[in-house]
Amino acid sequence: MTRWVLILSLLAPGLYILDYIVYFAGAIILGENLHDFNNIMGYTVWIPAVVALAAWLLGIVDTVRRGMWGWFVLVLLVPVLGGLIYSAVTLRTQQPQIA
Repeated sequence: MTRWVLILSLLAPGLYILDYIVYFAGAIILGENLHDFNNIMGYTVWIPAVVALAAWLLGIVDTVRRGMWGWFVLVLLVPVLGGLIYSAVTLRTQQPQIA
């Protein structure tokens, strides 16, 4: 589950950035007639928001399940960045050592 937290924590900001790039590119192309375009782009912002919410919830569930209460507080108070830090650090410590 920690791997999913990492993937979703990286994916959410990337989708936000992509959404803004598409919005500004569309605004430049369309010029002044942005009413319908704004309505459509208003709905696309929900996609990265749902991904960020999923990363946050999975991070909370994973820390509670493992009993890592310090990480739980971090993930709870700093949603996307806390989940990213938690998953990156715990994945690094979980990898087996090769002799």
